[in-house]
Amino acid sequence: MRRIFALLLTLCCMGVVCAQPMKPVKVTSSFKVTSKDEGVLTFVATIDNGWHMYSTEDVDGPTPTTLTVEKISGAQLEGGLTHPSAPIKKFEEMFGTDVYYFEKTATFTQKVKLLGGKYVVEGYLRYGACNDQNCTPPTSVEFKFNGEVTLPQTQDEAKKEEVPES
Repeated sequence: MRRIFALLLTLCCMGVVCAQPMKPVKVTSSFKVTSKDEGVLTFVATIDNGWHMYSTEDVDGPTPTTLTVEKISGAQLEGGLTHPSAPIKKFEEMFGTDVYYFEKTATFTQKVKLLGGKYVVEGYLRYGACNDQNCTPPTSVEFKFNGEVTLPQTQDEAKKEEVPES
């Protein structure tokens, strides 16, 4: 009886371990103010061996990496989501098309124009990842950054302050 119970307990534990979701990609996000009116939102992905994370190229195939901003105030996005290094391009039989992906590590950046005063940028990065046998469901990484910047005065604003009132 004890053996049967031990066997059942072992099988149940194995089922729980095997049912854990795969997380072959770990993504961190950061925001850096680079000047008085600009910032850069950066995502760095660490990708497990044997896995790849798809790039921003939207092809008829895997889930590309995309940026969705759900809330933005005191700031504007400049351009689109970019990656400083070139992705690997490979024809994938499973998708019947060329796909673009990264292995081991990937960095994605988004330029942000700061309008002065308080700012908030909130949303998520969504990506797909696969190995030679399977793919993870599309995965989202949420982010929220806020702060405050003071823009330098324009010449007209400076002149207005210098003019004494009579």
